[in-house]
Amino acid sequence: MTRSRHTSLPAILIGALLVLAGCTSTPSPEPSTAPSHTSSPLGAKWVWAQFDEVKPYLAELKGGHTYVEVVLCDVQKSQGAFDWAVPDSYVTRTREVGMNSLVKLRIGRCWATPGAPKYPRGHGVTESAMPADMSVYTDFVTQAVRRYTDLGVSEFAIENEVNSPSFWDGSPQDYAVLARAGAQAVQAADPAARVVDGSVSSAGAGYAVAKGLLDAGQDAEAVATYQAYYERRFGTRNGQAAINEVSSPAELRAELARPGPASMVDYMEIINGLFDDGVFQTRQVHYYEAWQALPATLAYMRANTPSSVPLEMWELGIWDDDRTVDGDQRTAEVVRATVIALAAGVHKVLWLPLLDNPGGRLGQTLHGLVDPSGDGRGSSSAFALISRAAADGAAVGPVTKAGLAGATFDSTLPTMVAWATGGQVDLPAVPGASGTTLDGATTVSTTAPAATTVTGQPVLITTSGPLSALQEIAR
Repeated sequence: MTRSRHTSLPAILIGALLVLAGCTSTPSPEPSTAPSHTSSPLGAKWVWAQFDEVKPYLAELKGGHTYVEVVLCDVQKSQGAFDWAVPDSYVTRTREVGMNSLVKLRIGRCWATPGAPKYPRGHGVTESAMPADMSVYTDFVTQAVRRYTDLGVSEFAIENEVNSPSFWDGSPQDYAVLARAGAQAVQAADPAARVVDGSVSSAGAGYAVAKGLLDAGQDAEAVATYQAYYERRFGTRNGQAAINEVSSPAELRAELARPGPASMVDYMEIINGLFDDGVFQTRQVHYYEAWQALPATLAYMRANTPSSVPLEMWELGIWDDDRTVDGDQRTAEVVRATVIALAAGVHKVLWLPLLDNPGGRLGQTLHGLVDPSGDGRGSSSAFALISRAAADGAAVGPVTKAGLAGATFDSTLPTMVAWATGGQVDLPAVPGASGTTLDGATTVSTTAPAATTVTGQPVLITTSGPLSALQEIAR
């Protein structure tokens, strides 16, 4: 059942935790003296082997965020012997480029868990499983939180995409047990740290969004949202994992009743319940689908999350095998998805992947902002412009003018990003304003401060005058 909007966040009950002392083989890192400029709510995820290629671009983001996975089986190859060197280097290097790390705490599969890995993905990366001894797990969480809060980390997610067998080998109920233990350990180690859910995969979340609309009696909207959400997924999977087109509420209900989709909904509802119980303080959203279905997705997340709990998108991207799509269209998609999220009140938005890798496991399907050579693209230029507009705590408001979508930013230089939702919209001139077309070129074009015709290609308009001048033409 879809939950109503909450008005308060239940208090988290912190029990006394008995944890192992644990022998640490890696000295605790000194708190970095490098400046940590995290003023932008935007950020990105990159592969660390490609750090040199993406480092020049990171300076354009004006701070921001990335996430780092810290895995029990990686930092503790044998019981009691910790080696934190690899995640330490990731967190410190992130600070050195003026960005902030978010941490995903994962178990992995090793001596600490029963059974052998079922989904090895190379470089020792496997799915997580329930620990054989919960005290080993809570000790790992405690030490990780104490270590990385000293380096400026304040948010810790419990696992990652637990609806996916390649990330989690357990039931929804198992995850609930782990989440409660992990959350208690995080807050016992540092009461100021925020506990974040592990989220569900983008491919799984759409089922819950569609079911929420059906449960609310919005049958037509449910079918339309489902079709828009999975437009690029139809025909890409087989068997129980197949994602099937539907044309009626009855067909949608039948699709949701299949074991695969039903399991996805079960995981989402378990996570919703953990939010109801106050286990998590921040909600993490992953989204790689068509931007048209993003508003409905965020509306579902907001309706099923306590009102005092912020939404953050640690993973936003474009899942699409079609490499013939031109740069203008890709840039428009990046801008629309990013701005829709910010206008909906999402606190952090991280693009994945930052560097495109056509030959890699993910590069076949995900659009990277930066070219494989490390050169910027139109989408990377546009993303950086939005990052600067949203920096320094800029208030973000939605564009509500008929036929127009986008957001306004109350930044040092008041800014509006907008696009037409059909046809074109003529906007009057704004004194002191200039417009930038966010297109597929690696550089952007600037127009004179005159009346602007907005089409489906997003534009960025700034003014030396007050924000109210932009807000007036935005509504």
